Amino acid sequence: RIVDRDGRDAPPRESGEVLISNLVNPATVILNYRQGDRGAVAPSPCRCGRTLPLLERLEGRTSEVLRLADGREVLDNVLVHACKEILKAVLQFQIVEERPGSFRWRIVPATGVDREPLVAALHARAFDVLGPRDDLAIEIVDRLEVPEGGKLLRVVRPARPPSAKL
Repeated sequence: RIVDRDGRDAPPRESGEVLISNLVNPATVILNYRQGDRGAVAPSPCRCGRTLPLLERLEGRTSEVLRLADGREVLDNVLVHACKEILKAVLQFQIVEERPGSFRWRIVPATGVDREPLVAALHARAFDVLGPRDDLAIEIVDRLEVPEGGKLLRVVRPARPPSAKL
């Protein structure tokens, strides 16, 4: 199934979170597993005749979703694709979502790249994707720390403080 952010089934072709069920064990069919993927269901069934929903497209990870100030959600690869020519001058990058609509783009430029035009170009292209209500700061860094697992996350969010106990 594909569900919206409220957990309701998303209409065909609408993006949402992918939920899967274990269809092998009849005792667990009612359990839905969140895999962390985003996708969309096709509007028509498979031509082979199977009646299970057909995945039309797989879009990326839910962890790579940028939450915008106007409530929209955009996968980070939309922003990356819009900036792909500019990013050829960048060795590494990471988007930090401080809060919905407020982002810090940490970039490691290649040696010899003129930083001012790079930042200006990224701001201009990002504005086209994010929109005028979103805040984007671009931070030039020497390197990005790769976590112990060895994979640099493209989108990170600050840890939420534990809720206060009453």
